Amino acid sequence: MSFLLECIGLSKHFGDIPAVDDVTFKMQEKELKCVIGPNGAGKTTLLNLIAGLLKPEAGRIIFKGRDITGLSAYRRAQLGIARTFQLTTVFQKMNAYENLLIANSGGANILELAKTMGLDGKLDRKVSHLSYVDKKRLEIAMAVALNPTLLLLDEPFSGLSEDEIRELTVQIKDLAEKMTVLMIEHKISKVCDLAHRITVLNDGKIICDGKPDDVLNDPTVRKVYWKYE
Repeated sequence: MSFLLECIGLSKHFGDIPAVDDVTFKMQEKELKCVIGPNGAGKTTLLNLIAGLLKPEAGRIIFKGRDITGLSAYRRAQLGIARTFQLTTVFQKMNAYENLLIANSGGANILELAKTMGLDGKLDRKVSHLSYVDKKRLEIAMAVALNPTLLLLDEPFSGLSEDEIRELTVQIKDLAEKMTVLMIEHKISKVCDLAHRITVLNDGKIICDGKPDDVLNDPTVRKVYWKYE
C-alpha cells in the first residue's frame, strides 16, 4: 500500500527538551488524521517539521513517495502541502476577497470556496471587521486556494464557541472529501466525530494511534488526559 505522507523517526529538541521524539506514522490519501495531546506534547513542532518551518535532527519525511526532509517550506508548498496557524495570519487591511485572490495560485473558484467555508456574502468585508471564527475560515480557505494535496491545520478550534466548532467541523469534513487533512487539537472531545484516525502525543512521543473509539478507551490515553488509573 502506498501512502501520501510518511514520517519516519522524526526527532527535534529545544535545548535538552525533546519536543518530538522518534515519531513515526503514515497517512493515506483522503485520510483525516487528528494529532492530539496535552499542552507541550509536541503537536505544533511536529506540524512545523512536516511543513518545513523546522528541520528535524533525525528522521525522514516522505511525501508522495519523495523524500522532502531537506526541502524548504516554499518547495513543500509547491509540491502540495499547505498549512494554517493557531493564531490567524490574514491581511487585516484587505477584504476577504482580496485575501483569497492573493492566495489563489491553485486556480480555485473563489466564490465556491467562500461558500464552502461559510464566507459567501462576506467577501467584500474588511478582514479587520470579520468575526474571529470568520478569520479562521478565511485562513483555511486561503490554504485551500493553493490547491494542496495535504492540508495541515494548527488547532483550528482554538478560541471558538461550541456552536462555531460544530459549524467548522462540518466544513473541515467537506474539505477532507477532496484532500488529505492532518489537524492538531488539544481537546480529545472535539475530534472524535471528525477524525478517521487519531494520533496521541505526550512529551514528544506517540503513546497511541488508532480509530477514535480505540484511542478513547486506551488506558495510557485515559491516564494522560483524565488521570484514570
